[in-house]
Amino acid sequence: MHQSCDARDSRLVYFPLPPNYSSLAAASKSVLDVLITVNAIEAKTLRMLPLGLISRSIQGQNELWLAMALTHPAVTSLTGPQLAAFLGALLSAEVFRKPVDMVTSYSTSEAVIAAVEALEPTRRLLEELQSDAGASQSAAVAPPSHD
Repeated sequence: MHQSCDARDSRLVYFPLPPNYSSLAAASKSVLDVLITVNAIEAKTLRMLPLGLISRSIQGQNELWLAMALTHPAVTSLTGPQLAAFLGALLSAEVFRKPVDMVTSYSTSEAVIAAVEALEPTRRLLEELQSDAGASQSAAVAPPSHD
């Protein structure tokens, strides 16, 4: 039971906690730990840091992953067309996991390949952290083509 003070008459009001309260609290703490570990939230104050603010403004399957990928130093120097190619790899990773024949008119630039490869340790870290926290979100990037 949790108690609360009713401001109208200063009596304590008791209400039952949900049966899964402890598992919800543990899951919330796990997610919070991930956000703190990747510097999206400040540990002592729980204030959102720049990465947290960016991930909050993105919509996708895994907003934290998208924010980490888009703010990675290897991505910030990409030109517009290279960034478009990078985003294509980032957002279509699930498509690349399925066995399909794909034909493209252009080969991937070395800068995009380097950005995807530089991002791999970050992807692995986040995937491990989220997996340990019980999150089922995927942190993936489509493998670059070396054609």
